[in-house]
Amino acid sequence: MPGEDAQGALNDLLAAIDDLDLVHLQEGIHERRLITIMVSRTGALPVASGTAPIQDYQDLLRELDESLHGDATMDRALDLWDRCAAILRQLFLPPELRHLELEALAAIESPSADEVARLLPLIAGPNHLRHFLSQIESPQWLEMLTDTGILDPPAENGPWPVFAAVDRLAPEHGPTVGAWLATMYDRHPADAAGSWFVARAAVDVGPNAASVMLRALRDHGSVVGIAALGAWAIEKFEPQSPIVEEFADVLLNEAPWHAAHYVDSVVERLVGGTDESNTAGRLQLLCWKLRTAASSDEGAARWFAHERAGSIAGWTGDGREDRFTVLFQALVGVIRRARAWLSTDDILAAVVSLPPEVRGRLRAWVLSGATDVDVGRLIDELAVAIAQRDPTGDDLPMMDRARLDQGHSSPCSVPTDVARRP
Repeated sequence: MPGEDAQGALNDLLAAIDDLDLVHLQEGIHERRLITIMVSRTGALPVASGTAPIQDYQDLLRELDESLHGDATMDRALDLWDRCAAILRQLFLPPELRHLELEALAAIESPSADEVARLLPLIAGPNHLRHFLSQIESPQWLEMLTDTGILDPPAENGPWPVFAAVDRLAPEHGPTVGAWLATMYDRHPADAAGSWFVARAAVDVGPNAASVMLRALRDHGSVVGIAALGAWAIEKFEPQSPIVEEFADVLLNEAPWHAAHYVDSVVERLVGGTDESNTAGRLQLLCWKLRTAASSDEGAARWFAHERAGSIAGWTGDGREDRFTVLFQALVGVIRRARAWLSTDDILAAVVSLPPEVRGRLRAWVLSGATDVDVGRLIDELAVAIAQRDPTGDDLPMMDRARLDQGHSSPCSVPTDVARRP
C-alpha cells in the first residue's frame, strides 16, 4: 500500500513462506521417530500392508491436534482415547504377552473374519508376523489373510515372513500351499522382485508348486535370481519326470541360460532321465535348442564346421560355459540312450532340422554305429557326403565298416566304389 514499508512487507511474506515450509518438513518428524524406535526394538521396519501402525499413528496425531484446537464431543474424545490405547498396545505390547495371543490364534484351524480382525492389531513388525506364521496349524490362515495384503512379498529386498508358514505347512499340506502360492503369484505377476519371493517359496514346496516356479521362469527367465532358482528347482524332480522337459524348455533358451550361469543340473537331469517313454520328446527338444544356438554367433558355433578331425563323441568345444557345446554334448548323450528304443531312421528324422554342418556330422556318427542299417546304406551316405561336404573324422568308421563288409583290403577303394555310383 502507498506509504507502507514495501521491503518490510516482502520480508514478512518470505518469512511466512519459510514457516510454512518448516511446518511441512516437521509433519513427518513424529513418524520418523516412531520408526526409529520400532527398528531399535524389533530390528526391522514396521509392516506397511494389511496393517499400517505408523500411518495409523500419524493419522491419530493429526486428528488429536484437530480436536484439541476445534470442537470435540465427549464421544469423540472417548473414541480418540480408545484408539490411542489400541495403537500403543499394537506397538509396545510386551513380547511375552504378544506371543501368547499370537500362538492362541495360530492354533485355530478354521479362522473366521473375527479372528483375522483380532490378529492384525497384534502385528506391528515382520518378526511378529513371522512368529505367528511359524505356529499356524492350518493353511486356511494363508487364504484368510491374502486379501488383507499383509502376506504380499516386500516391495524391496526385505524379509518375507511367509517362508515360515511354507516351512511349517508344506510337509503335510503341499498341494494346498502350492495352490495358495499360485494365487499369490497372480496378485502381481509382472513384478519380478515379488515373483522371486513366490518362486523361492515354490522351490521349498517342491513338485506341488512346480507350476508356480515354471510360470516365474516363463515370465522372468532373463532375471538372474529367477533363472538360478529354476536351475536349482529342477534338482527336486525325478529325472524321468515330464516337468524336467518343461523346465529345460525355458532354461536352455539363450537369455535364461546366461542369466542362470549354471545349468549343469538341467542337462544332467535331461540326459540322465531319458527313457523309453520320453526319449523322442527330449531328442526333439534338444534339436530345437541346438538349432538356435548353431544359428547364432555363440562360442563354439562359430568354428564348429572347421573342426573336422576326430569324432563328435569326444568333442569338448568351449566347455561347460558355452551353450552350443553343452547342447551338442547333451544331444549326443540322448542319442546314445535313444538307440535302445528308437530306430536309426527315427533318430535321423529328429536331427533333420539342424544346420547342414551340424546335421552332417551327426548323421555320419549315428550311421557309423547303427546296427539296423546295411552297408549299402552307408555307401549311399558316403556318396552324398562326398558330393556335398568336406570329409570329417566321423566318416572314417563308416568307410572302415564298408571296406570290411565288402572285403576291400584298402580303405582307398571304398571312395572309389562310391564315386562310381550314379
